[in-house]
Amino acid sequence: MIRSPVFTEFTIGKESEIWVRDRLSESKGRMMSSKDGGDNWQVVFYDCDGFAERDGVYFGVIDKQEEGYSLFISGNFGRDEWVQAKFPTALTERRYTIVFASEAKVMIHVNHGGDFYGNLYSSNGPSQREFVLSLENHKSSWQGYGELLQIPQIPGVLVANSVSSNPFDPRDSVISHISFNNGGDWSSLSAPVVDMNGKSIDCKEKIDQNRGKCTLNLNGPYEDSFGKMMAPIHAIGLILATGTVGTATQSASEGSKMSTWLSRDAGVHWKQVLPYSSIYNVANHGSLILAMKHTSQHRNISYSWNFGNDWNECLLPFGFYVTKVHTGYNGTSLHFIIEGEQVENGKSSGVLVHFDLSGMHTKKCTDKDYEKWTPTNGKDATHCLLGKSNTYKRRKTSEKCFTGSSIERVAESSICPCGVEDYECDFCHERQGGSSICSLVCDEKEFRSKEAKCIDGYQSISQGYRLIMGTECDVSKGLNLTPGKIQCTASPSGVSMPLWETVVLMLLCIFGTLLFLVALFIAFRKNERFNHFVTSFTSRLPKKIIDPFRSVEFVRLNTEEDEESAYQIE
Repeated sequence: MIRSPVFTEFTIGKESEIWVRDRLSESKGRMMSSKDGGDNWQVVFYDCDGFAERDGVYFGVIDKQEEGYSLFISGNFGRDEWVQAKFPTALTERRYTIVFASEAKVMIHVNHGGDFYGNLYSSNGPSQREFVLSLENHKSSWQGYGELLQIPQIPGVLVANSVSSNPFDPRDSVISHISFNNGGDWSSLSAPVVDMNGKSIDCKEKIDQNRGKCTLNLNGPYEDSFGKMMAPIHAIGLILATGTVGTATQSASEGSKMSTWLSRDAGVHWKQVLPYSSIYNVANHGSLILAMKHTSQHRNISYSWNFGNDWNECLLPFGFYVTKVHTGYNGTSLHFIIEGEQVENGKSSGVLVHFDLSGMHTKKCTDKDYEKWTPTNGKDATHCLLGKSNTYKRRKTSEKCFTGSSIERVAESSICPCGVEDYECDFCHERQGGSSICSLVCDEKEFRSKEAKCIDGYQSISQGYRLIMGTECDVSKGLNLTPGKIQCTASPSGVSMPLWETVVLMLLCIFGTLLFLVALFIAFRKNERFNHFVTSFTSRLPKKIIDPFRSVEFVRLNTEEDEESAYQIE
């Protein structure tokens, strides 16, 4: 048993392991662990300011007083070595938010002191301490969560928001981005050119960082004022969100400009499905969508049976403010529960509405009602994401039928040759100005120090890139930007040194020795005192050693002053 004034966080690890942080003062505490169910404890860290666990990866925040905060990470449920996270920036680390973590990849939002934004960093798993910058000025919600959405079942596709720099408004001026390689690089969302009625979308606002183009900018997955961004796990490739077309999302005071948007190809293309902001949810693998306007008390319920292509309305006998729409979690449900609040004469009461669509169609989908779909990044025709091309089976939008079982599965799969999209910048490298080239951004000595380790007689030399964790691309058939290897030797002190550096050092030593010997010989020939010292010293040496020196005659070179003095004497 362990006693403490206050327990703040704890988790149960593998077998009988327990991890806990107790608070000894207002903010500081100890991180401790027990391997025998709590009978015996050991302190892992003192001055621990926070502790968290995510999918078997453990995180501890240590308060180092004047040095600020430091983040330590351990994989395998805390059984691996604890390593200090290293970020390629001199900015102060104020707060950390775990975006997602696994044994393969860790993504962390680090607040450096700004309100509602920070930087998004990634590393290749908890054992890799070097984090690289993924997205600058990454927006966080008012709850502190980083605004990022992983698209389920489509490997590597992420949608995130950043704070716009023009104008800089962390709360309202937001730019949306999409990545198809786990945050290796990002691009803005392409804005639709027409609305749901086929009318041209006019966007006169321009912004330099988006190269003068209007973009689609969405509210994040933790939004509570408008409909939040969502990607249901049982609706392959489908994303629903609210937002605006322009240079950034509009503020709450301009909610009338908000629309509801849908993508069915994992964020490559978007279309307007409702001309207002709504609260929504999806059922039956995304084919059924129910939405309701939430900016005032409404009676109209909008629903679609074909992925938002067409909409029907149902009029309720009373109006209310919708706050949430619920449905089943298995993806096959045909029922919705609408949660809200009704306000009458200054009094509010809760509302629950059951919406049943099970009688809408009687036909169940057959093989001819499905299609094959292969995700792409929208930039090329390779259809490769994280080094692999996956083809899925899903329902056609035009077919009026219900899907009764899970169909989100890979029908075909193939490995792709490695391309530039399969690499991210290595530690201390960043892409500048939208370029795909990774440039060194920190001190070269600091960067090279991480390459000093010699493994199996070889030292790794980075080219500024590293393979994105999770990519399955074939390096032998594509672009190879992996680190090179050179032979290295270990010095007596145990510090590894590349072989070429060792050879150069030996040559310099030999050259320096030769120069020293030549200098001694010249001094012996031209300096009388040095000649006398050498002769006196070597007279006590064996004859075989000093005989070569006796054959050397002392020669004195007269200076001009000597010649002048001699002339005057005469």
